[in-house]
Amino acid sequence: MLNKKWFLSAFCCFFCVNVFAQTSIFEPSQEPTAPYRLFETKDAQAFVVLETAVGRLWLVKVDVKDNERSYILLQEANFADGRERIHGRFTLHPTEDIYVFLLIDQIDDKMWEVQFH
Repeated sequence: MLNKKWFLSAFCCFFCVNVFAQTSIFEPSQEPTAPYRLFETKDAQAFVVLETAVGRLWLVKVDVKDNERSYILLQEANFADGRERIHGRFTLHPTEDIYVFLLIDQIDDKMWEVQFH
């Protein structure tokens, strides 16, 4: 009887640890070849908008209290300069640093570090 209680307790603890350790944030699916994509940041009031054909980036700051948005151009450069502009060419990948993303050219396999504050 004691073994059954111990096994049941151990199983419940293991199950709870696994369930709570898997904290993932739901991200709505987006069309990878869309002209623009919106990326969530770990800053609850900031999003990054990517122009997927050239790699141009904007920071969108959202003020929920005042229902206002501000757009800041983060990266004006055309990373597809001299290469074919294809929707979906560029994508962003988050890093451990909440202010740093990797901008990836999915055709030429080039990568740039992008920072915002």
